[in-house]
Amino acid sequence: MRLFSVFLFLIFVAGYAQASQQWQIVPEKSKVDFICKSTLHDFNGTARKLIGNFEQDLNIAKGFIDVDVASLTTDEPQRDKNMYQMFDATQYPQIHFTFKDTDLTDVVDHHDGQIKFTGVLTIHNISHPVTLISKGHMLEDTLMCEGQVSIHLKDFDLKPPSILGLIRVSDEVAVRYNIVFINR
Repeated sequence: MRLFSVFLFLIFVAGYAQASQQWQIVPEKSKVDFICKSTLHDFNGTARKLIGNFEQDLNIAKGFIDVDVASLTTDEPQRDKNMYQMFDATQYPQIHFTFKDTDLTDVVDHHDGQIKFTGVLTIHNISHPVTLISKGHMLEDTLMCEGQVSIHLKDFDLKPPSILGLIRVSDEVAVRYNIVFINR
């Protein structure tokens, strides 16, 4: 009986140890790009600084991803300056996405699958619900997520930049992401 009790205790402890895991973004392996259309030409940009993490309890995750607005760049200084003004980057320096109740079942144990991150996106101190449908792949202590979402600047009380009223940036921005998390 004592051996059986020890066995049950070990199963409980092992299950508890696996129940809660901490994952962090690997910034140098992660990438967030944005694609904008304008009346003159389309242009791309990238976020050079992002942080985030999530906690996994069993197969459910909750966490956040932050993008530093000042790290957004199109590699065109004047356009970037207009973009930072649009975001009011000094007052609202982060784009913040929080998620919870995210089911990782499809990717646990080294599978490819879909991950549906349901959460709240906050830009310019305005929050809206957002769902990110991601292709996911888990390999040992690494989780890779990739996908695309479209956002509308007006939803966040942002006025798309224009030059002399002739060259206008579209309200819709496509965001592509490839995020790598590591289990710490």
